[in-house]
Amino acid sequence: MNVKKLARLLAAVALFGSAAAQAESSWDAVGNFGIGANPNGAWSYRVRAADGGLSLMGYWTVSCNGTPGMACWNTDAGGWDLPMIGTNTTGAEIVFPSGVVPLSTLHMHPGADGERPVLTFTAPATGWYRVTGQFQAVDRTPTGVRVMVSQDATTLVDKPLTAFGQTVQFNLKRQLSAGQTINFSVDAAGNFANDSTDLKAAVLRLN
Repeated sequence: MNVKKLARLLAAVALFGSAAAQAESSWDAVGNFGIGANPNGAWSYRVRAADGGLSLMGYWTVSCNGTPGMACWNTDAGGWDLPMIGTNTTGAEIVFPSGVVPLSTLHMHPGADGERPVLTFTAPATGWYRVTGQFQAVDRTPTGVRVMVSQDATTLVDKPLTAFGQTVQFNLKRQLSAGQTINFSVDAAGNFANDSTDLKAAVLRLN
């Protein structure tokens, strides 16, 4: 192999390596959402019981709550139980009696007995991370929720959503050790009815 060909080959390998490293340093909660495995890469889908206990959601379905195209994780083998974390896979907005499920979001709903759905990002390596996104109330007649972002047990965001379409945005720079978590959750704030809440979240490793 001559020098020019070797140089081109090495440049291509470096470019591929750089792209791979970049891909491995960013995570999108919606784009990476998956069913069949929990944890799913750096993401996991969990439930926090009223007593504070955390556990993985053990069941998934492609028709959550009997809605075709609403793929979700939840706590019931029949796909009916709350809390749940899911996404709209239909290619069009899902309209239900009191609200909507847009595309390109995660759909979250708390349970009847104080359970919260918890989306968890686990840092694969020590470093600085940028955590961005928003929660949005998507029930037209909401009873109100509290949306939260935490680093392990440290609360970073804790705000109410009380009106249809209302959002809570976040843009956080955090230092994480390998294995530390960022948690996104929705609390019923009393009444769990009409608490449908959508989430967009992305994590970027900065170093």
